[in-house]
Amino acid sequence: MGLLDAFKKKASSIIRDNKGEVVGITKVDADISKYLGIFDSKVRNRNYITLFSEIEEIQFPVRAIAERALNATYYLKKYDSDEKIWNNPAINKFLTQPNETDTFYEFLTKIIVSLLVTGTAYAYSDSPSLVSNRIERWKRADNYYILPADKTTVNYHNKQKLFQGAGLHEIIKDYTVSTGISNMQFAPENILSIRDLKLAFDGRTMEGDSRLDALKYPISNIIAAYEARNAIFVKRGALGMIVSRKTDESGSVPLRESEKRQIRDSYQRTYGITGDRDAIGISNVDIGFVSFGVSIRELEPFRETLEDAKVIAGAFGVPDVLIPGNNQATYNNVSTAEKAIYQNAVIPLTNRIIEAFNSWLGLSRKWEKGGMYLEADFSEITCLQEDKKFSAEVKRIKSETAIKQYEKGFLTKNQALVEMGLEEIPDGDYYVTEDKNRNQENQIQNQNNTQGK
Repeated sequence: MGLLDAFKKKASSIIRDNKGEVVGITKVDADISKYLGIFDSKVRNRNYITLFSEIEEIQFPVRAIAERALNATYYLKKYDSDEKIWNNPAINKFLTQPNETDTFYEFLTKIIVSLLVTGTAYAYSDSPSLVSNRIERWKRADNYYILPADKTTVNYHNKQKLFQGAGLHEIIKDYTVSTGISNMQFAPENILSIRDLKLAFDGRTMEGDSRLDALKYPISNIIAAYEARNAIFVKRGALGMIVSRKTDESGSVPLRESEKRQIRDSYQRTYGITGDRDAIGISNVDIGFVSFGVSIRELEPFRETLEDAKVIAGAFGVPDVLIPGNNQATYNNVSTAEKAIYQNAVIPLTNRIIEAFNSWLGLSRKWEKGGMYLEADFSEITCLQEDKKFSAEVKRIKSETAIKQYEKGFLTKNQALVEMGLEEIPDGDYYVTEDKNRNQENQIQNQNNTQGK
């Protein structure tokens, strides 16, 4: 039975309720995703992490985003002045070594990868249970950790108080991390859960959907292509068959056993391309060669995996020209793609995570004196500098044009200031002729005042 023949069989489908418990089994037509069994809701996070670890086409777009997010510089700033704050020991520790094993960049990488692969990332603080985000967590916690998404279970209350303005602790009983040796419970007030979009209303209220959910067919195609490619390389059997071309009055004459043995021994001992072997084989028997199978080039599994890799990269906002092995990449489109991945994927995702940190740590307090916030600064990224230079050039041209239009009397001073991107000034709604007259009047007044003294 071939690999794809398995898809035509009837497969057992497990029916679960909204809490994930098995309530029945039915027979359904098995498609490729059911055959591979990687999308079962009970084990999907573990399977998705395995896919990320073992399949480059999935790992590439996730790492491409995570690694570029680390190129930003992370600051603590004042709300009222945007001034950088360097002398906050608690936040400085968070931005360097949030726990005893992770640097901040390792901590951030775990969040991004967990979010993109499983749809949910869990951060934990070792502070006392804090029911309100109005409380400044950053003053009360010493360490921050990322919980393993495949080992973390969200335990909900039987009667969740949804849509009632209830606190998180009235929806979630606790978070349990199962290591295989022990189970650890964490209070919901100390967990930051960052989730991808989830529209289905089911028992997993506070868990996001992985982007890989919508990619089951490209992922399954890649796995099938790799299996087929491996079968061709490893289990291909003989390259072909030597056949007799001898004939007599009755038709074809098969090779005798002694002739087969002589041909095989000569092939193995006399001919080849190494040592003192002959490069050309000579046979005393009239024989031919029949090639077996289809070549791997004709099956084109490499093209199939590349096309599926493009679909997967697109789901994460990564331009396909950045995919390794894509021969359509040029200097110009790679440069454009680098800017696109920052603008469309890296910066929005990083800002979303930093904003979640600001709220969770109790930094988002604009209404209070001394309010602070964390910021991810991408202004020094090389590929984004061209946009800054272009913007600066546009601003220079607009400013010079506004000044000339003001000098020629086409714009008022305030109109010129607005064109230059500046704020209006009081009593600035006058043209250059009025400004000159006003200056002359001021000069005469000053002279009169001087003479009067």
